[in-house]
Amino acid sequence: MAGHPAGVSKPHSPSPSPQYSNNRKGQQLSTVIAKGVNKGVSAEAESWLAATDLAGNHKAALQLSRAVDPARHGFARRRPLSLDCSVERTESILGLLRAEQVPSAQAVEALERCPRTDRRDAERQARHEQFTRAKELVRAERHALGQELSSAVAEHWAQHGIGPKWREAWMFDAVATWWIRRAGCVPAFWLVGETTFGMLHRSGWLASNHAMHSLCQGRRFYTRFHGDHVSAMPPTVVGFGVARFIGMYRRLHEDRSPDWAEVAAEATDPTGMPLFFNTADAEAQQRWLVTDGWVRLDDHGLRRGARARAEIRRRAELKAKNMAPASTRR
Repeated sequence: MAGHPAGVSKPHSPSPSPQYSNNRKGQQLSTVIAKGVNKGVSAEAESWLAATDLAGNHKAALQLSRAVDPARHGFARRRPLSLDCSVERTESILGLLRAEQVPSAQAVEALERCPRTDRRDAERQARHEQFTRAKELVRAERHALGQELSSAVAEHWAQHGIGPKWREAWMFDAVATWWIRRAGCVPAFWLVGETTFGMLHRSGWLASNHAMHSLCQGRRFYTRFHGDHVSAMPPTVVGFGVARFIGMYRRLHEDRSPDWAEVAAEATDPTGMPLFFNTADAEAQQRWLVTDGWVRLDDHGLRRGARARAEIRRRAELKAKNMAPASTRR
């Protein structure tokens, strides 16, 4: 029978949730419903934590619930953690929870086998392993996460007129649900947040710069609606293509800038595919193009941004270097 930290009486706990079995294979199925995250927290875990400094910590309660009743959370082969334990084991469990680790029976036993002087190294190794697992998960499913996160960011812009901070976006309900469904909990932002956002930026789902509240949905958020009717080139190619079109148009039209209708109708990628589906699509993508520095706006309309000008200079210098005689390259 599960116990409580020493000196604390155990409050009455309701009966545990019933288990359901797969009639065909006889395997237990998880009763966790990602839509309602609180349903993954057991009363036993909450009551045990109530006597500790982690009382009321939802993430700790969810992680402890996974350790106490792993079968209910989809891990039928894992050995349950008993909460009827000594003071030393209690400290081991709390140490793992404070480090935002699931205190599985195996993890607690491994921690206890380590000399106290090696606990810090063990916790550091555990954090590294959690980071590696989360990074691999994001790399494998970056488009699924990118769609969820970019949609939530777009909704934030619609409601507030500004972008969320990275840490705010990390805790959006849609993002938390995605992590819980795939990993069982939301990893700490400091552990894998910047790595995740970097991958989603490079994949085209997000865009941002050094300005506060600049985070916005990226190129891929829009192209998913139009399939193969628009260019599938990376955002860097599209951004430079838009800037190059604006520059050429202004040279040909006495410094008059094109509007988005003209950009949508005429701008293409190197293979000849349109960059935008229509005028509305081009206008909607103005935000990420400005945020990434490919386009800027002034009283005269659309102009090339700072990033586009820097890229033009870089290409010109590279071309000049390649065309120079071999003797001058030394």
